[in-house]
Amino acid sequence: MASLHLAGCGALGRPPRAPFWGGEPRWRGGGGGGAGGFARREKARGRAGIRRVLAMSTDPSSWKMNLNEYMVTLEKPLGIRFALSADGKIFVHALKRGGNAEKSRIIMVGDTLKKSSDPSGGKLVEIRDFGDTEMMMKEKMGSFSLVLERPFSPFPVQQLQHLSELDLLYNKGRIPVVTWNKALLASNLRASEGSGNCGFVLFSSKFFSLDGWRLLSNQNGQTIPQVLQKNSTTPIMSSVVCIFSEDDSGDGDWAHGSFPIEEYIKALDRSEGELYYNHSLGMRYSKITEQVYVGSCIQTDADVDTLSSVVGVTAILNFQGGVESQNWGIDPNAINESCQQRGVLMINYPIRDSDSFDMRKKLPFCVGLLLRLLKKNHRVYITCTTGLDRSPACVIAYLHWITDTSLHAAYNFVTGLHPCSPDRFSPLILL
Repeated sequence: MASLHLAGCGALGRPPRAPFWGGEPRWRGGGGGGAGGFARREKARGRAGIRRVLAMSTDPSSWKMNLNEYMVTLEKPLGIRFALSADGKIFVHALKRGGNAEKSRIIMVGDTLKKSSDPSGGKLVEIRDFGDTEMMMKEKMGSFSLVLERPFSPFPVQQLQHLSELDLLYNKGRIPVVTWNKALLASNLRASEGSGNCGFVLFSSKFFSLDGWRLLSNQNGQTIPQVLQKNSTTPIMSSVVCIFSEDDSGDGDWAHGSFPIEEYIKALDRSEGELYYNHSLGMRYSKITEQVYVGSCIQTDADVDTLSSVVGVTAILNFQGGVESQNWGIDPNAINESCQQRGVLMINYPIRDSDSFDMRKKLPFCVGLLLRLLKKNHRVYITCTTGLDRSPACVIAYLHWITDTSLHAAYNFVTGLHPCSPDRFSPLILL
């Protein structure tokens, strides 16, 4: 059961105090819930104090919000050309000039289609594969509400311009898939439950579900280890499988945006050295020495397993605070239990994020902890939330104070191996 406490809010029909209105606001006109507006009360009633609203839910995930998602309602034809990528995503490939999507001035190339309104019932339906999108495209008239997700980092639009027809011949008939697992097939092509377990041969890979794409990408059925994707900071676009749009989209020019592509590329080049934290990419780490690894926060039990079995970490030095872990939806108790099961020593020593004073005050003790762990022959993973400031600052301070490396050389050594900005809040200026 998840709960949300809002201090200072009115409860049980009693409105909160509002000093800037000169008293307590109340609704005027048409009863207690009318639309007449606020009126001032001459005398404040009730004793002063903090009132709370208690909101409860059986699903803790109901409080999570994806601020990158947005909804837009468009008339048919939409004026959108979608593309299916090899990682199973349906994203906006191009916008028709003068079309309804371009007129909305909110949809951008690279946005991922997550949901679409059902023309029969009006409710939002999740877009899981090409089959769901094809059903939406068959409608000729009416309005559609689309839920799209903006990518965290700028989409590499320039890569779309270099695609040729040969690039879109992704696996067309080259690797047929023979299976009885209907979960690999797009939703609109699956057999009904009453028809039994039917086998099929699939030559056009665009009709795969996400599970089918994973199987096709790796023929032995094993997922690609996370460690191979940790240190990539450049946005990489997955291979485009196919491009499709509405049947009645008509003639017209398609563009990847209403801006000059040359200016967009120059802007990307200018921002290439900027660092940002994308929590959805998962844990990302770098090897500093044979015994020292540094990176972002541990999010799941699988991350602990990767550090233990793949990297060989035997101790974790974590600077993330409890409030931070709650904000990012991380269960520290589950992480600690996972470490105990694998024999990994977990040391939690919170340092306030973006607080250079707290960092300077606690940095000597952090270095002392790291020194003791290394003297015990531990392979240590030093982490905070982003892996960009607190954890690399500890490693730099250790190299400077303990190994007698100059501060400049230690800084260049760590930042050369792990993209970070440990001097962002100047915790090293007093070293």
